[in-house]
Amino acid sequence: MAQLDRRAEEIAALDAICQVEEISRHEWLPETNGRTPDLRLELADGRTVFAEVTLATRRADRELRGAAKKMQPYRDARLRFEWQVAIADEHSDERARRGRRLKALVAALSMALARVESQGGSPEMMMRRAFAVLDPAPYHPHLSSSGGPMRQWALECPRDKSLEEWLRHDYMPVCDYWYPPDIEDLLLHDLEPREARVLSPPATPREGTIGGIYVHTMTTESGFMAGGADHLVPVIRNAIEKKQDWGQLRNVDGDRWLVVVLDVLNALGQLEEACEPDMPSSAPELGGVEFSEVDEVWALGKTFHGERLTIARFANSGSQPELLTVPNLRRR
Repeated sequence: MAQLDRRAEEIAALDAICQVEEISRHEWLPETNGRTPDLRLELADGRTVFAEVTLATRRADRELRGAAKKMQPYRDARLRFEWQVAIADEHSDERARRGRRLKALVAALSMALARVESQGGSPEMMMRRAFAVLDPAPYHPHLSSSGGPMRQWALECPRDKSLEEWLRHDYMPVCDYWYPPDIEDLLLHDLEPREARVLSPPATPREGTIGGIYVHTMTTESGFMAGGADHLVPVIRNAIEKKQDWGQLRNVDGDRWLVVVLDVLNALGQLEEACEPDMPSSAPELGGVEFSEVDEVWALGKTFHGERLTIARFANSGSQPELLTVPNLRRR
């Protein structure tokens, strides 16, 4: 298979390996019932290496991006313009467990933007109006100047109803926020509302096309403590366990390398910190990564603002890895 047909994480893995090891030849291997590694490498020292590349990401993030990809764009006959909207979610895992779907949110977003359009004005005016309509602050107990629904609850204090009953039966049916389920999740489950931000003034679609929304999803994670590896090590372990179950590297005649390309923000942050040249020489403890069916594990990430590929190379199970960075040859 040609290199242009390979996934981005596979190309990044090959770029990193070629900058660390002297490679005389490489070959992308065809898939055969899911039991073939991705890459065969001939090293200058005569060794043959078979490499399998896997992308480590959160399931909820993958599903969110997949859902957004299916809506490029989300078309709605009620819209006369095309909108570019970024939707950020800092609770994507928990929201997925609660069955909250992006499609339902975007359908409500479309109705809200249709109301914005119906008031007329220039695209810039509509954009400013959309900012106000989509702002959850007036309904947030910590951001609202009036205290939002929680203050209303405190004033009414209905003794015959719990907060949950009052919210669902009295408040939510009349809540005028553009997507009330997010306010319910905020007040009952401490899930911050998803942020929908219009990225540019709406544009007129091409002739004969109805309006729509181009959805750009962003997921966030809580921060991490400096000097730790509590996010990084579990992500690498999980990737190893999943790949060892598949067994792509079991029946090969050569060294077996597993390359884990990280796409989890906190894990990437901790790997970047571990490889930071200005950090003290005492690197965080990364020796808790164990493996049995491969000879080496490489954990790889695009860090330092995309300028570098950061690598933790585990040559022995349970041992501290070699930490290094190389230029990202395909940075944009």
